[in-house]
Amino acid sequence: MRARRRQLPGKAIMVSATDDEWEDVRARARRRGLSIARYLTGLARAYEGKANLLALASGEQREMLEAVREIRASLGQHPEPLIVEMRERGAALFEALGRHLIARGRGDDLHEVLAAMMDDERATAVMDEIRAAAARRPVQRRAREPAPELPDLFS
Repeated sequence: MRARRRQLPGKAIMVSATDDEWEDVRARARRRGLSIARYLTGLARAYEGKANLLALASGEQREMLEAVREIRASLGQHPEPLIVEMRERGAALFEALGRHLIARGRGDDLHEVLAAMMDDERATAVMDEIRAAAARRPVQRRAREPAPELPDLFS
């Protein structure tokens, strides 16, 4: 009769992942000739203590970003492309909303909101721009598709 080896006490943990993520982990562990548990614990040990050396704390990241923005502004450089894109998208959405309201006969409501945010002269100028854009490209209505027929669940 063979003597049983005494096992060291260990902790069991559960890890959740998608099927694709698990398949990736299985494949990587198999390539290294390790079980999934040994592969994952090896990864954790390999990165222990190193992760904090590569990243700044959130406050430091914010300070760094503000410093870069100040440097760019002092050099007269243009805003970052993402900011420009966000402005363009916001303007396009606002124009679409304005055209929609004007086409529905609610231009006065839009003018009222604009006048509350800026002086009346500027609000009128914005409304004139939106009306001109609406005249160039009128709002096209899409035909509504009939709702799909659903099964009666209560019969």
